[in-house]
Amino acid sequence: MLFYKLIAAGSLALSATVAAHAEQCPVASDVVAALPKTEQSISVTKMGQELGETVRAGASLHPLANRIKQELPGAQDALVVDLMLAAYCQFLETTAQSPSQQTALFQRFESLANDAVFKAPSDETKPGSWLFD
Repeated sequence: MLFYKLIAAGSLALSATVAAHAEQCPVASDVVAALPKTEQSISVTKMGQELGETVRAGASLHPLANRIKQELPGAQDALVVDLMLAAYCQFLETTAQSPSQQTALFQRFESLANDAVFKAPSDETKPGSWLFD
């Protein structure tokens, strides 16, 4: 009997992790509706794939964030972040990660996206910085 209670408790914890991740994700259609109108439709799926591959490769999100801002003139920075988050959530849904890994990846991405949109790129890779001899 105790074994079944432990399995049930584990299932509830897993369900809570999945729900927590899903609750953090902005609804893509709501974000797109709040953006300034464009002549072309926004491919959130394609954006998510590009964002996911960029993060997976360890590259900076600044170039992508800047490109999104250029292609959506007048969009508030907070909406750009929300669009990036919604797109990345769709990317995460296609990966074979556990719910707890998805939540950790989402939280890391959220920090990276906010930095990419609201902060200037770091100068640490320029010659003469502490990184180079």
